[in-house]
Amino acid sequence: MFLPGGVSIGKNCFIGPHVCFTNDRYPPSDNWEDTIVKDGASIGAGCVIICGVTIGSGSIIGAGGVVTKSVPPGEIWAGNPASKLRDV
Repeated sequence: MFLPGGVSIGKNCFIGPHVCFTNDRYPPSDNWEDTIVKDGASIGAGCVIICGVTIGSGSIIGAGGVVTKSVPPGEIWAGNPASKLRDV
């Protein structure tokens, strides 16, 4: 897992192997964007989380997903780009 500055991970979260968080949409720059993973969220192996998003509490991101926008609480998202599959 790569965890740059500006990434906050809540309590009881699962972060799978090889998850990559970003903090800059147009590197290199000093325009870092915060990313928030709320309590109880699960992120599967090999996901890429683009900066500036919030992953809601209790949500699930399927393995290999590329998250480009915020995920509401209690939803399952997957794919590239990730989109909603169903509610938890």
